[in-house]
Amino acid sequence: HALETPPPRLRSKLNERFGKTAIASLAWNPNGTLLALTLEASTEVWLVTFEGGTLAVLGYIEVPSDKPLVSTIGWASDKNLIVGSTAGCVFSLLDIPTTLLSETLQIAVTIKALRPSGGVEALAVFPDRVACTGAADRQVRSYKLGASGWVTVSDPAGAAAVAECKDAASSYTDHSRRVGALASHAGARLLASGAQDGCVFLRAGDNSEKAV
Repeated sequence: HALETPPPRLRSKLNERFGKTAIASLAWNPNGTLLALTLEASTEVWLVTFEGGTLAVLGYIEVPSDKPLVSTIGWASDKNLIVGSTAGCVFSLLDIPTTLLSETLQIAVTIKALRPSGGVEALAVFPDRVACTGAADRQVRSYKLGASGWVTVSDPAGAAAVAECKDAASSYTDHSRRVGALASHAGARLLASGAQDGCVFLRAGDNSEKAV
């Protein structure tokens, strides 16, 4: 009789509990040295380092929002993470460290906020811009990172005071119903959007290339 080979097992390199609520999102930075994660009904972004083949909890960043984060996050670069809040702001977390700087778990970074028209429900991130969609309408709007409209904030009151930015670099109204999902392919400059109308639109740059 032929010997049966047992299936390979994935070795667990990290077993950590980050709270009593469910994990909402996970995202690796481009070079794979940092894993960011968020929790449901929370404003914390936790960071796990992965250097030298070892996973370790680096700490967390408290996003200055009075409402929880949306469940999509993305990296613009190895040290720049983009998150959104159900309060209606997009946050750019800048100069995120990759090594432990102090004994405290909370990590202080520079945070800039932008309030897009239509609110924030889903995000898709590119190295130079962020696309977002909200529950208020059917549009997908794209904003350049670091352009006008981004304001440095340090607390929820400051974020709440950020004015609505109507200067989108581009906007699309491809769908007939609310858009709830976005995905980016940074290398190919592709943006996919999915909506309640059952359609997926794929855009390359500012031109609609394909509808599925």
